[in-house]
Amino acid sequence: MSHADDPRIQQLESEYNIPEPYTADAPAVQEAAAIDVDVASELEDRVDLRDQYAITIDPDNAKDYDDAIALERDGDQYQAWVHIADVSHYVEEGSAIDESAKNRGVTFYLGDHTRHMLPEALASDVCSLVEDEDRLAHTVEMHLEPGTDGAYEITDFDIYESVVNIDDGLSYSQADAILNQETGEYDEQTRELLTTTDTLTEQLLEDRWEQSLVLNPENSPSDRIIEEMMLKANQAVARHLLEEGKPGIYRVEDHPGQSSFEDIEQDLVEEGYTGHPTGWLTEADNPKVRLNEFMHEEVDEEELDTVRTAIVTKMQPAQYETREGSHYALGFDEYAQFTSPIRRVGDLINHRMVKADPPEDGQEFVDTARTISDVVAQLNLRHEKAKDADRRYDELFNE
Repeated sequence: MSHADDPRIQQLESEYNIPEPYTADAPAVQEAAAIDVDVASELEDRVDLRDQYAITIDPDNAKDYDDAIALERDGDQYQAWVHIADVSHYVEEGSAIDESAKNRGVTFYLGDHTRHMLPEALASDVCSLVEDEDRLAHTVEMHLEPGTDGAYEITDFDIYESVVNIDDGLSYSQADAILNQETGEYDEQTRELLTTTDTLTEQLLEDRWEQSLVLNPENSPSDRIIEEMMLKANQAVARHLLEEGKPGIYRVEDHPGQSSFEDIEQDLVEEGYTGHPTGWLTEADNPKVRLNEFMHEEVDEEELDTVRTAIVTKMQPAQYETREGSHYALGFDEYAQFTSPIRRVGDLINHRMVKADPPEDGQEFVDTARTISDVVAQLNLRHEKAKDADRRYDELFNE
């Protein structure tokens, strides 16, 4: 029996309204097949970064490759490049591919079974930043240095269209083996880039300790590298949208409130964590720090998922919004997603907004903001369905 014919997959498809696989006669697929891929013709109008040493780090079973990183260090200062697949170059607004992507909202990952947001020819090949191939990218270049409090800040950034050629496509396990000196099979430039980025992102995570919920103590060094670099790039994009007065899609999470922390205290007691006095969260100056310490110091690895779920389900769910707003769990004043346009339509829309020139009369942006509002409701629904389907998949196939 193929995975697609497995009744458990069919159950998930029905229960979570998972889109059907693309078929050969689908308008979006036919449109994708007709796209003229000519990277060389784009060089004149883009920054040519093909000679820059850049790597990707993705899951072992990755089906698409949205992002790549490069980094240079000068003392305690860093110049960082986050290259993101330039999907917006190939997917025009209002096209069949665009309409299909807006309807699907996200890519659904069910183990090895993937329902792409984009036709597979784009998602897995044309747009993906695969090794040793010239690819169009949308690059976020950032200068980071310690602020007055010692925490690293983005002091300058630029976002531009580029052409890249990835030197080393790594899995998380391969990157960790290099960082942990468990293998001698690697390019020296890859090792240097990984170790330098590891040093920076370890500091970035430490800087976030008192402002963010850090509920993933099991994260490996390579997990941390990608997470921290993408967070910084997304922050830079949010700043750009606000500073330029452009519409966009933000990720907003409201403060959970006192009652939520009371519920978390009670749930943790029911899970057997009885060693804390009443009010250890609700009366804390910074509940996020207390939860970070608890997760990292008291929770055994086999209990992490259960405890994390007990905490996250009591928080206000993050939502896609057309208004800027703070993200409580991350501790950011504003946050917009940009780094996964192959698998999230909100990121694709933000790519378009970053590229857009402000119209003289402003009317075009007003119309665009109305269009984005129509997308957001569907995106929130699809995002939650994808998360729930992934969780249910684990229950059906891994328990």
